[in-house]
Amino acid sequence: MSLYDLAIYIREMFDKGDVEVDVNEVINFARAALKHCRPGHCDHVTSLSILATCLQRRFRCQGAIEDLDQAIILFHTVLETYPSGNEACATPLHELAHCFANRFGKLATMADLLDAIRIEKVALDLHPPGHPDRLESLNSLNNYHQLIGNVIFEIPRGCPTRLLDSEAGMLYGRDSQISSFEKSQEYNQLLSSPDTLPEPSHIQALTRFSEFLVCIYLSCMESAENALGRLLAEVISKSGDTSILDWIGQSSAFHSCFPATIAPYQTLPPSPSLSTDLTTPPPTQSIRKLFSPSPVRPARKMHQALSNLPLTQCVNFRLIVPCIVYRIRTITLPRVDASTATYVHQIRAVGLEPIEIALSARLEDNIPCADPSLELDPSTITNDAAAQQWLTQLEQPFGALLLRELPHNEHRRVASFCNITARPTDSSGVLKGEVSTLTIV
Repeated sequence: MSLYDLAIYIREMFDKGDVEVDVNEVINFARAALKHCRPGHCDHVTSLSILATCLQRRFRCQGAIEDLDQAIILFHTVLETYPSGNEACATPLHELAHCFANRFGKLATMADLLDAIRIEKVALDLHPPGHPDRLESLNSLNNYHQLIGNVIFEIPRGCPTRLLDSEAGMLYGRDSQISSFEKSQEYNQLLSSPDTLPEPSHIQALTRFSEFLVCIYLSCMESAENALGRLLAEVISKSGDTSILDWIGQSSAFHSCFPATIAPYQTLPPSPSLSTDLTTPPPTQSIRKLFSPSPVRPARKMHQALSNLPLTQCVNFRLIVPCIVYRIRTITLPRVDASTATYVHQIRAVGLEPIEIALSARLEDNIPCADPSLELDPSTITNDAAAQQWLTQLEQPFGALLLRELPHNEHRRVASFCNITARPTDSSGVLKGEVSTLTIV
């Protein structure tokens, strides 16, 4: 029996399904035959095709992706032996397309499915209308196009019925979105002509829709704590609203500046008491100002420095926060409350009145106190009066963040269970703060 006859026999054997006993022996024989039929031998190409076909069929039985990868390499080698456009390429092209489609079914990589469509289209061109094998290529193309639809709609069917698009900040109905996409021009064009390769715009539309739903689906499988963290990160990145940091309670494993649950937002910390008339400072501050140089110029300089910083945003789980940093000089422990098992700390920071907080554990030294609650509008500071007004606002009590310094210029929020209200000593105290952008994890 010649190698060509053996190839026909093996193909018929696999088509009948008689592969469980002999497939491994046949592959060993095919490898031995290929070893003896080196490049240039009259049966070299046939030996390549035999081995590729056997590996392809064994994959269908056993599912080993290595068999499919080898078959793809072998069919590529077969095609390299033929001139471009040779009708003899049609069969190996058809089989190669099947290999890519099968690998797509295993790994769900869209590039494999697109390769299958592209290669089958080349095989179809080698079979003009009336050719007996043309129908097989058309059927294969139609199946590959249907696979695209399956990818788009199979995963979404398992998604929740309501989907949040975090990019657009909108809530969608799953079924209405799927129905709308099924009626789209791109989808109809994609499935209406099985003998044409999808246009890039069609694939992009399909891919965008699939990625949107798959990302939402994966997000729905994560913990509630991480989902809340992702949502808060999106909101603060889109809006720059630092009021998201105004909470008291257990910090999240997702990020130290976000709460572990939504509960802390349901009971917000008390707002620091503000002066009713921002233009009238307390008497002690008025006396100090009589003997102090005008703070207007430094205030305008500080405002400009803050205005030049980027807005608050969350990037790669790191919160980038523009703020005024007040360095802590000392942390003392004046007393321990045995009845509540709390440590009462007194914190003295540059430019701030002493702060007293009670915690269940002792604080470390050398941690900064930051004021992230800054709302800046560069157009407001146009004269000395406006600068003085802005500085007076900064003299008011504010909700501060205590941060522990980490390596690589990063920080982590500490003492999140405590409401920390800080107050600058006066305008000169405000100006002792450092304008900075902190990276908090």
